Amino acid sequence: MNALLKVISTLIVLISFSAESAAQYTFEMMNGRLLEVFDYNDSAFVDIKFKFDKNSMKNERIRLYNENLRFKLADEKGDDISREQLDQQVKQKSKTLKPPKIKEGFVDRAEIFAIHEPDGSKEILYEHAEEIGNYYTVPEMQEFILGERDALLRFQAKRAFWGGVAFGAVGGFAWQNSLFALTTPVIWTGITAIPTIRIKDRYMSDPTLRTEPYKAGFAKTARTRNMLQGLMGSTVGTVAGLLIYAVIANNSPHIN
Repeated sequence: MNALLKVISTLIVLISFSAESAAQYTFEMMNGRLLEVFDYNDSAFVDIKFKFDKNSMKNERIRLYNENLRFKLADEKGDDISREQLDQQVKQKSKTLKPPKIKEGFVDRAEIFAIHEPDGSKEILYEHAEEIGNYYTVPEMQEFILGERDALLRFQAKRAFWGGVAFGAVGGFAWQNSLFALTTPVIWTGITAIPTIRIKDRYMSDPTLRTEPYKAGFAKTARTRNMLQGLMGSTVGTVAGLLIYAVIANNSPHIN
């Protein structure tokens, strides 16, 4: 009898795990992110409690990478590669989706634009209300969020990072172990916030969508990423510059 109960308990656990192995809902967040959600509780007045896959955005980037991989390899190889060789390289270089990493969280309703249901329907939580700062209409906010998402998935801010590395290295070396070297990353981070964000077609999921809300959403997220990558790069560069100066100073007695 005990053995039978153990088997039944094991089956219940396996069935429950299987039911939760695929996300049932998608939360479309106001910051452009898509969260794959397994279950949620909307009984509270403001906060929504939910279980979600922490790897949602990582897997979204992997899917995008895999979708573009065949075109990228075909452009690089041209006529020098056969269809069979191309298929083989795509298979070899495709990335595997990360397994679900289930977390529990709470979120304010105001942070969710819409909830996509399992049957394909969509419940929009966002409301156009200028008195609380929601100046965009629902279609405009959808475009704004799409701009944010395109920037999240496609804009990498490499120039801000590597420019920060170079700027930080020069600054770290020039300050010669002074505490003022700590201002170098701050200065570069401020610089990265200045340039106008240019939206290239390759960044866009729909190159025909160049509305003002879309451009505003893209620019907001891209500028934030520029600043974060700039801060990281300039910090790395500053540390490298300080270390290089320290090594040279230790090996050159005439340098104070």
